[in-house]
Amino acid sequence: MKLILGLMLVSFPYAATYVAAGQAPATGSTPVSTTAGQAAAVAPAASVDLNDVRTVRLDVIVTDKSGTPIKGLKAEDFTILDNKQRQTVSVQESGISQAGDITVEAYILIDAINPQISTVASERHDLTAYLEAAGTLPIPTSLVFLTPDGLKIQGQSTREPKILLANLESNPTSTRTFQNISYYSAEALREKSLMAMNVLAVKLAKKPGRKLVIWLSPGWGSFIFQSSRMSRKNQEELFSYEASLSVALRAAHVTLYSVDPNGAECVTCSRNSYYKNYLKGPFTPGDADHNDLMLQTLAAKTGGKVVTGKNDIAGMIDDCLVDARHYYVLTFEAPPAGREITFHELKVEVDKPGAQVRTATGYYTLPEVQAEKAKP
Repeated sequence: MKLILGLMLVSFPYAATYVAAGQAPATGSTPVSTTAGQAAAVAPAASVDLNDVRTVRLDVIVTDKSGTPIKGLKAEDFTILDNKQRQTVSVQESGISQAGDITVEAYILIDAINPQISTVASERHDLTAYLEAAGTLPIPTSLVFLTPDGLKIQGQSTREPKILLANLESNPTSTRTFQNISYYSAEALREKSLMAMNVLAVKLAKKPGRKLVIWLSPGWGSFIFQSSRMSRKNQEELFSYEASLSVALRAAHVTLYSVDPNGAECVTCSRNSYYKNYLKGPFTPGDADHNDLMLQTLAAKTGGKVVTGKNDIAGMIDDCLVDARHYYVLTFEAPPAGREITFHELKVEVDKPGAQVRTATGYYTLPEVQAEKAKP
C-alpha cells in the first residue's frame, strides 16, 4: 500500500475494492483525531457490483443557445462516438417535465472541512434563506453533512423545505473544522474528501434512479507540482484509483456538481478554470495527474456543472437542479473489457441547429479478471 500526498492509493484491483466499498484504510501517515479516523475508516457494506457496468448509461442535457431544453429527439438525432467508434444507442426522454416523471433525487452536500468556518456559516445562512423562501422543491432532496467526524446523510429525500430546515438546524456546524487545526494538511483534507465521495457513492448505489450531488465547497488542493515528481508506480496507483472512483460514481448513477460558496470572490480562482485542462482521460497511467481528482474536474467529467462567480447560493443550487427538468438517457453496450484498465472518450452530437450538449466526458472499463477479484 502507498500513501501519495495523503490520498490512500492501493494497487489495483484492491483500489477498486476500497472505492466500491466506500473504504480507505486508516494510516499513521496522516494525523487524524480518533473520531475522525474511525468515521473515515468504517464504511457500510459494499453494494457496487463492478461487473454490472457493461451497460453504459448517459444522462444528456440538450438545449438551444438560450438554454431552453430541446424536446422530442429520437435515437436517429444522436450520434455517439466511443473512442471515435460510432455506437448504436437507445434513447429515452426523461425528467420532471415528462408527465411528472420524477426519477431523480438531489443531495446537497454541506462541506464543513474544506472552506473556512466563516464561509460555512455564510453558506448555511444562505441555504436557510433559500429553504425558507422555497415552495415545494422540484425534486426529492436530502442534505448531506461532511464534517471532521465523517459523512452523514440526514433523513429521507423530501420535497418539503420545512423538513430540510429542521435537518439543517439539527446538524449545526462544529467550530472544530479541519481548516482551523494546523496539523491537518492540504493532503489530509483531500484524503477525507475523497473518502467521503467513495462512501457516498456506495450509499447512493443502493437506491434506484439518477442522483444529483451538489457539493457546496471551494474544493481541495490541486497539487500541481507534485504530479511531475511521481514515479511510474505512483502513476499506476493513481490511475487505478481514478478509474475505480469513476466506476463507483457511474455505478451509483451520480452526476456531481461543484458549487463554490466563495462566489464572486473566486470568479478568477485558478481551480475554477484550471480543471478544464483535465477533462480527457487519463488514457494511460503515464497520463495520470493529481489535478484529475480536483472537485471541479470530477464534477465536469460526470456531466455536471462547475458553478461559481455568484454570491447567490440559492441561484447556484437552482442552476444545478434545472438539470432534472428535462434530459435524455442514452444507453449502449460498452466494448468488451481488455486486459488493462481502459478509458473511453465519449463525444455526443445532436443533429439540430444550435444544439448545446452536456454529458459525461468518458468512462472506464476494468479488466474482467481484476473486476471479478475486486467484486464486493
